Amino acid sequence: MKSENGRYRLLFILGLIWAVNSSLFARVTSVIEIAAGGGWSTLNYAVSSPIEGLNVRQNGSWSVTAHSEYIIMFNRYIGIGAGVDITHYGAITAIDGRMQWTGVTDTDGEVYNHHLSITGWRDKQDVWFLQPGLFIHADIPVGDNIAITFAGGGRYGLPIAQRMSYGGTTCHTGVYPQWGLTLSEMENHGFYTTTATMQTTDWKANRMIDLVLRAGVQYHIGKYTALMVRAWVACGVTDALRITSSNQALGFANDKPGMEKIHYFMNDYTSVLATNLVTDPHSKPIAAGLEIGVRWIFPHPSKRTNICRCLNVYR
Repeated sequence: MKSENGRYRLLFILGLIWAVNSSLFARVTSVIEIAAGGGWSTLNYAVSSPIEGLNVRQNGSWSVTAHSEYIIMFNRYIGIGAGVDITHYGAITAIDGRMQWTGVTDTDGEVYNHHLSITGWRDKQDVWFLQPGLFIHADIPVGDNIAITFAGGGRYGLPIAQRMSYGGTTCHTGVYPQWGLTLSEMENHGFYTTTATMQTTDWKANRMIDLVLRAGVQYHIGKYTALMVRAWVACGVTDALRITSSNQALGFANDKPGMEKIHYFMNDYTSVLATNLVTDPHSKPIAAGLEIGVRWIFPHPSKRTNICRCLNVYR
């Protein structure tokens, strides 16, 4: 009797597996999609100025993305996919205003106040991530050849290229209150104006995990081909920046080659990431934009005769 009950349970389990398989996988459709687009991004670290008269702000930068994915649609509406993206994230920190060092000594041993005017200084960081990921898909028909598409998932970002560039105009002047003098454009005393072109240096980014959501419309242009237009937004959940700085005070020494170190009281500028202007280095990058793409649909061989084009599913 017990063996007979066990046989019935086994048959029930096998029947349940068969039913689930029939409902979910009998209409399996393979989809390959590629897409590319652009938009806006930011590395999203916090900056502020501890100096009165100095304006520091972080701006976003351009972003581009390329996407490829293999998708399995399990039924009329739902599927999963595995793919890889290449995405650019960037940020620009702008610095403008004035700084002052009081009671310093010039090359003749005289005490004075050093003033620095900073105009149009821009520090830009760029990083490209290679991002394998897993995604969930949903298609909703709104016509014979049109469907609204949604996709969301997570990606693991590997930095494959990084670049940092900075430059702007700095003007050094000296104020001697004991004589009522203001000196400028005297290079040997360290008072001069310099315009630095965008100098490029290398830096390192961390690996990153981010979440991405895509939503848009697809339109069938052929029996097994569809065009897509969709919006996307991505948000990092782990730090993307690798900051190993000493959190040094902002400085623009800019000493001329061959001269003695006249700006001994300020630091050399190497990056905004190395200064005390970065109040929170924990970077959670954000990017958003639009992309266009193509889908190629490969229905199960036994399902090619009856096509529901609006859903990309064959039955």
